[in-house]
Order: sequence, then C-alpha cells, then structure tokens
Amino acid sequence: MLSHPPTLRPQPPARPWGRWLAAARRLCKQPLRAKPPSYWIAGFLFIALGFALGHVISGQQWWIQLRYRLYHQLQSLAPRAPYPRDTRLVLIDDQDYWLGDLAGRAPIKRGYLATLLLRLATARPSVIAIDFDMSSSFPPGGAAEHEDYWKETAAFLAAIKQVSSETDVTVVVARSIDRLPSGEYVPIGDVFGPLGTDREGGRIRFGYILLPRDLRALPRTIPLAGGGDQQSFARAIVAAHNPALLEHVLRDTTSAVPYGSYLPSSMFIQRSAGEVLNGDLVDLAGKIVIVGGAWHERGYGMGRLVDLYYTPAGEMPGVFVHANFVETLLDLRTWPAAPAWFVHTLEFVVVVALMIWLASAHRALHRLGRIVVALGLIVGVNVVALHFVGFYFDAVVPATSIVVHSVLDQVNEWRTAALKAAGSHS
Repeated sequence: MLSHPPTLRPQPPARPWGRWLAAARRLCKQPLRAKPPSYWIAGFLFIALGFALGHVISGQQWWIQLRYRLYHQLQSLAPRAPYPRDTRLVLIDDQDYWLGDLAGRAPIKRGYLATLLLRLATARPSVIAIDFDMSSSFPPGGAAEHEDYWKETAAFLAAIKQVSSETDVTVVVARSIDRLPSGEYVPIGDVFGPLGTDREGGRIRFGYILLPRDLRALPRTIPLAGGGDQQSFARAIVAAHNPALLEHVLRDTTSAVPYGSYLPSSMFIQRSAGEVLNGDLVDLAGKIVIVGGAWHERGYGMGRLVDLYYTPAGEMPGVFVHANFVETLLDLRTWPAAPAWFVHTLEFVVVVALMIWLASAHRALHRLGRIVVALGLIVGVNVVALHFVGFYFDAVVPATSIVVHSVLDQVNEWRTAALKAAGSHS
C-alpha cells in the first residue's frame, strides 16, 4: 500500500505585534532571572521604609503644603474647569473692622451683625450664613456671655427670628463643637440657645465650623456624644439652598467625601459689609450669601488675615474654605470615599510593579527612561483616580524609595563591572 505524506496546513503569518510581545517577554525574563534574592529583599525593605516614612511625615506642615500643591496641579488637569455658581461672599474687611463702627472689638459687635443681616434680607437671597464663632467662654450651666453683651446679642437673635419668619430666607448660623480625647464630639455652649434646635425644613439652621484636618476632604456630619448628630456649616447651607441634593450628595453622613477641585479666593464674587450697608445688593437674589471676616489681626493692613488656612489653592480665610465646600457640593464634584484598604492595596501593587519593571531594564539608559515613564504613569493614575473615582493616589514616598533602590542597584552593577574589568587586566 502506498503511503501519502501528511498534508501540511498553511499557517497564518505571524503578526508583528505577536513577535514584538514575545521578544519583550524574553528580554524582561533575562534581567529578572539575573537578579539575586538580595535585590528583591532590599526592594521590599525599601518599600516598607517608604510607607513608614510617608506615615511619619504625613503630619508635617511642609509635607502637607507640598501635597496640597501637587493636588492643586492635578486639579488643573480636570476636563471641566470649575467656577462659583451660587455663592456670594460679604466680608468684614479692615475698613469695616478697624475704621468703622466695629472699632476693632472682640467679640464682634452683634448689633452690627443684626443690621447687616436685616439689610441683606431685603435682597431676597436664598440663604444667609453667618460664619462667626459665637461660642461661650463661660463655664457650662450659667450665662453664655458677659452681661455687657446681652442687649446686642438679643438684638442679633431678634434679627435672625425676624428674617426667618417674615421672609423666605433661611439663616444658617455657626455652631462650635469640641473633640474629646476619646474621639467623641460634644457641642460647646453658645448664644443661640433661645433659637431652639435645628429643625428639618426650618428657616433657622445650624452647622459646625470646625474644619477637617485634611482640607482636601469635605467635613462630614458627625455623631455627638450623648446622641444626635450635627451637620457641617457647608452641608447645612446646601441643604437649605437645594434640598434635592440631600438624596444624592449629602446622603453619606458618616464619612468624609473627597472632591476634585479647589477654587482660589479671587474667583468668588465678594463685597465688603460696608458696601452692602451702603446699598450694594446687586446679584444677591436667590443666591447663597456667606458673611465672614477678612481683616488683618494686628491692625489696618498689619499682620496676617484672621482665621487663615493653607489650602490646595493657597492661603485663604476660613470663610473662603466654607465657600469652597459649598460650591463643591452644589457642582456635584463629589464621589463616595474609596475604602482605605483599597487605596493602600493599590499603592502597594503599583509600587511593586514599578520595582519589577525597573528590574527588567537592560541598561542604565533604559532604566532612566522607565523611571520617567513611571512618573508619568503615576501622574496619570492620580488624575483618573481623583477626577473619576474620587481618591488621591498618594504613593509618592514609596515610589521614590523604589527609584532610589533602583539607582543604588545600577551603581552597584557599575561597580561590579569595574572590578571585573580591573581584575581581567591585572
């Protein structure tokens, strides 16, 4: 019987990208296999050192400011530039505080605030928020303040009741809270006792003005010791201005909510209290008006501005910080907070991947190029995480430690090659 040779089926031509991928795998495996165990042990030690160092310096002011600057630069890459929509600021400046009727007095004259509140109410804004600390310096159980201030405080409270009952304007006042060593929060006594408690749908609302340690995150609604909770100043304002957002943005009442942008103080529409009292009420109808302080501490134009904070958009008084929180909520620039375990796991995986990628480089120039590409990828991951997921990828210190480890490994390779070359010539 004659045997026929087997029929060979024609094979499809290899695709170029398949050849390139196979070649890349071979090139990566060779240097990885050449790395001794000491390389990987040292690499993981550098990763651990980087995370530990990042935790240690996380509370240092210089590092916070650096992180804020990086954060602000990432915000500039957002696909849509934010701007203030409904918030207007009325500021008590140096002219009002030091040279006007306020006469530089602390506590601030409540009669002046009463007059300013009644004047603002004639413009029919949606909300008037008073960003002044009215907490008591007296022991609990007695009077909230010295009797010298009783008359003017009564006039201020009467103005709040008049505006809230005779107009459609909601008045939001600042409530002070304190954090106990146990981590619990307790309210501090203030002059607002006669106004009662915050009632849903009422025209008088309360919000605490204590700012979070990390100003990149919105202040949350906090549970109070002994029961109940307290909204933040910004959330109370937004809840009064746009109740529909309660179901969407303000639903999370137990954790801080990251957000994607910060507005510099110059972007807000603002005017002085003196201008308002002199009749400047343009563009306030239906808006949120936040009244706050912006005078200098030591005198007219002298010293720092009062209540000053360093933010991702630079230094600004606390009234601008609250305005930023309000605009963040109104503009829906918020996302659910990513779990801490997820963020830390992602940081660890990215840093380990960076170590492996740098180890697979053949030459020093290749390694340098991969370092540059890795930094670009980290920036890209930050942009995506910040603007589309809602957390800040903060593995700068561990990633830097891996880069240092890679550089030291390259120096060691050069040293070993030099010693071998010297030995071969001897």
